[in-house]
Amino acid sequence: MDILKNAHRLPVLDWNLNFFGGHYQQVANDWFVPQDKHQAFELIFILHGQECLTIEHEKYHLNQGDFVLIPPGFRHTAQAIDQLTYFCFHFDLDEPNFIVQLIQNSPVFFPKWIQSTEKFAQF
Repeated sequence: MDILKNAHRLPVLDWNLNFFGGHYQQVANDWFVPQDKHQAFELIFILHGQECLTIEHEKYHLNQGDFVLIPPGFRHTAQAIDQLTYFCFHFDLDEPNFIVQLIQNSPVFFPKWIQSTEKFAQF
């Protein structure tokens, strides 16, 4: 029995991933992060509530289930809007060509990535 006969296989990658700064927290409605930028990618996922995020000169209104991927060197600020709980982490890779492709070809905003964070929490 071939349990993977219908699988769509991904390529084997020999990269190093540096994952750091991972955290989640619930914040007050007056919570604000002043302008910041990093030399790594930052991913912010909204577990509950709402957040206003500005990346360079673009504003994004994030709701539960949305996430953003902030590329390295992009200036950004964040502000809680209503009962915000978020998950955040930073990462970097040692493959320069993939980093360039990710920056040039990936959207920043991913609305409602999953239907419900409750479903996410069940895994």
